[in-house]
Amino acid sequence: MKITIISPEIYTYGSMVIGGVLRDAGFDVKLTRRLNADTDTILLSLYSTLHLLDDRIRDFVSQSDKTIYVGGPVSAYPEIVLGELDVDAVIIGEGEESTVELLNSGISE
Repeated sequence: MKITIISPEIYTYGSMVIGGVLRDAGFDVKLTRRLNADTDTILLSLYSTLHLLDDRIRDFVSQSDKTIYVGGPVSAYPEIVLGELDVDAVIIGEGEESTVELLNSGISE
């Protein structure tokens, strides 16, 4: 499975750690700052709730037909993230284990 981790503006430590963990788990991982992706699944690493108001991010998410998960510091406010962005899920807390499990198993209802 091809996974693209998008970390707008800067590469955060967390996005690099998650990328390494996913690569070690056998995923084909790309880390980028650009809001585009030829991939199966997008992990959007957001470090500020101000990103939720960024029109570039909002437009990218609304126009994408890919599965999109949000992680990073904004995951402390999952209700706000889900209220502002039409994403598939918010990865809460430390994502090293939960992200691999989510990508392998999908979302349970």
